[in-house]
Amino acid sequence: MDMQGVGAIAAAAVAAAGIPIALVVGRWQMRGAVRAADASYSAALDAVRAQAMTAHSQWRRGLRRDAYSAFLLAVHDVQAAAASLIRNGQGFEPGELASKNAAIDEALNALQAAKLVIQLEGPDDLAVQAWNIASDCKRYASARQYRARLEDARHTLRTTCQRSQPGHPLLRFMEIVNEVLSLVLEYPGDPAVLEAELNGTGPSRIRELKEEAIAVLRQVPEHRVHGMHVLQEHLRHPQEEDPDAPLPLLSALEAARFDFVRSARSVLDSSGHT
Repeated sequence: MDMQGVGAIAAAAVAAAGIPIALVVGRWQMRGAVRAADASYSAALDAVRAQAMTAHSQWRRGLRRDAYSAFLLAVHDVQAAAASLIRNGQGFEPGELASKNAAIDEALNALQAAKLVIQLEGPDDLAVQAWNIASDCKRYASARQYRARLEDARHTLRTTCQRSQPGHPLLRFMEIVNEVLSLVLEYPGDPAVLEAELNGTGPSRIRELKEEAIAVLRQVPEHRVHGMHVLQEHLRHPQEEDPDAPLPLLSALEAARFDFVRSARSVLDSSGHT
């Protein structure tokens, strides 16, 4: 065999020996490409997940912000409806008090709905604050309603007395409650002592006047409700704490509302950085 043939055989042998090496190198390159593709896919998947989490966080933050805003507006509506009952002795037009009380009930129902949304959206601490504020709103509105009924009763009795002829039962009733008030204002001791006297059986000028006032009201049944409002208020001991005083309730409500706003901002700020 000549040298050319030997060279050809040698070249073929070298080529045949190089095939496994090429296969190994190609496999390594393929593995590297697969690992690179996996890394790229994982990075892309992580980016999509992060983007989705950010979008969900922003969506949840928006829901909470809307819920908190709706709740605060509902609180404001209750306060405004309750404040409309203030008349400073002027009384109400026929049917006006009932209409305003209906507006308060509607505002309280809207507040209840807004509170339930916060219970759903959370967090729990803010839901508890919302629950307490809703209770404070109801107490404040009830206090204003009580004062409005009392003010309306006084105005009605006063104007009726001004139009009444001498001897009208309401004239005597007003004399009685004014005497009751003067005795109560000078009454010694704590409220419990006065309460015991009113419910006792021994001699008591205050109790006699109370019973006489109730008897007089039986003669004018159309004014009985108004008269009882005034009589019960005049029987309140001057040292007795008024649990339905509107101004302290309003101050407590405003403080609770301020705390809620601060907590809501904290929740929204933290969710915005998620």
